[in-house]
Amino acid sequence: MTPAAWTTIIVLGGVGVVLLCCVPVTLVGGYLLLREAPGGMLGNRVTQENFEKVQFGMTQPEVEAILGRGLPRADRPSEFEWRSARITIQIGFDRTGRVNKRSMVTRNP
Repeated sequence: MTPAAWTTIIVLGGVGVVLLCCVPVTLVGGYLLLREAPGGMLGNRVTQENFEKVQFGMTQPEVEAILGRGLPRADRPSEFEWRSARITIQIGFDRTGRVNKRSMVTRNP
C-alpha cells in the first residue's frame, strides 16, 4: 500500500471512532437535557392530573418527581412555577421544604 492509502485508512478510521463515541454521547446528553428541563419537555408533565397528585406536606424532590424541575419565582424565592401552553402551576414551600401552597391556572387555547 502507498503512504496515501494508509493516510486515508487512518483518517477514515479516526472519523469512525469519533462518530461511534460522540453520537451516542450527544443523544444521551440531549435526552437528559430535555428530560430535566423545567416542566419536563419530554412528555409534558404540567397537567391537571399531575397537579392533583401534589399534596400539602410533600417535599420538593417528591413534587419534582411528579412535575419535573420547576423555575423559582423571582418575587417569591420559596415558590416555584411550572408552565405548559395551557397550564401554569405554582407550588410554595415552607421553611422545612414542604408544600404549603399550591395553585393552578388554566388558559384557553
